[in-house]
Amino acid sequence: MVIQRIQTLLLLIAAILVAVFCMTPIATEAAVGVETVAVKHFISEAPVLLIVNILIAVLLVITIFMYKNLRQQMKVTLLCIVLIAASIVSSIFVLYNQWPGAEFFWFGGILLLGASLIFALAAYRGMNKDHKLLRSMDRLR
Repeated sequence: MVIQRIQTLLLLIAAILVAVFCMTPIATEAAVGVETVAVKHFISEAPVLLIVNILIAVLLVITIFMYKNLRQQMKVTLLCIVLIAASIVSSIFVLYNQWPGAEFFWFGGILLLGASLIFALAAYRGMNKDHKLLRSMDRLR
């Protein structure tokens, strides 16, 4: 079996990255006490942000199966891109307001959302190319 459209693979990777983001720590904070221990903060400590990211992952998976209606697939992918960008901004906002002394955990947290944004943008770009190709073929008929 050969994947006909690279967008399917890109959307799947973006969905997996968002799902992994929901399970990885986004920040570490040094807890002062008897011993200095690094406390990890997960996205589950901010339930609204967790729900939004789960919704993004589900929408990206649903988008994969919308290949028969390219325009609708492009709209949902664009919605996912906007939601991912909003999730990145809200994650930074939550980090600085909810945990003021915490530091970013770059390689497991925010970078996963950034990478998923890049993959979703690449998938949208591929869909746009397909849409232009289909329009040009319709003009030839």
